[in-house]
Amino acid sequence: MTKHISSSIEYNVTNKDIVQFLEEATLMSNFNHEHVLGLTGVVIRGSHPYVVLPFMENGDLKSFISNDDNMLTVGELIHFGMQIADGMNYLAEKRFVHRDLACRNCMVNRDMVVRVADFGLSRDIYTNDYYRVNTAKRPLPVKWMAVESLESGKFDSKSDVWSFGVVMWELLTRGCQPYPDVDNFDIRTYILCGNRMDRPDYAPDEMYLMMLECWADNPLSRPSFRKIYNRIATFLDESSTKTVLRNKQGQQVPSIAYRGRSFIDVSNTDRLSFDYSQAQF
Repeated sequence: MTKHISSSIEYNVTNKDIVQFLEEATLMSNFNHEHVLGLTGVVIRGSHPYVVLPFMENGDLKSFISNDDNMLTVGELIHFGMQIADGMNYLAEKRFVHRDLACRNCMVNRDMVVRVADFGLSRDIYTNDYYRVNTAKRPLPVKWMAVESLESGKFDSKSDVWSFGVVMWELLTRGCQPYPDVDNFDIRTYILCGNRMDRPDYAPDEMYLMMLECWADNPLSRPSFRKIYNRIATFLDESSTKTVLRNKQGQQVPSIAYRGRSFIDVSNTDRLSFDYSQAQF
């Protein structure tokens, strides 16, 4: 018997909210990709609609990578990112803007396949990841938002690319909170001042450089999801032939892997080399 889960909108909502929910469900029904969580059906109970989604045995990606019992290598964590980039490329080609890409909004099945989700599944669980601003109707995931989204509320595939850079940082810290030393209230100012997160201890240089490119101030300077996917795939393929990177990716990453500063000035990217021999795995 196939298992499924259901998701709905909050109670005390307007008819407009319900219509929007059903429109999103209709859009979801057209998704057909290995790395995007598709829609199984819609159920109406009373006046309340529910979407029915495939059951993902390992739950959301944030919980999965944060769990000490899950032994994960750097290579596996990067491969999760590659799967997410593949799913996001599919959505971008369909002109679908996610707006809330984060590890909490990706699901993992028993075969370690990651699927991009969202659809309001995580907001009740990870309330600390959202912050209500005066002009917004609902709390926003400010630490995952692009600079232009924070400034003017603009969202497109390039703002999703920014969020993907944060996702890669989450993956390579095994679920640490982005900008751990910066309050949600202050994040806009920090980013506008040119600050970006420092490299996670276990992130290869190439992956951190890619994160910085995702966090470019100019959206046009950010890579596309297709380029991101190809870049990660090439990195994983080539690294298997290099002793240092092969050994690096075979190491287990502690569940709390980030010990560096919470942000850096993007104008200074000299500090990129990492002495693998000094890492405490």
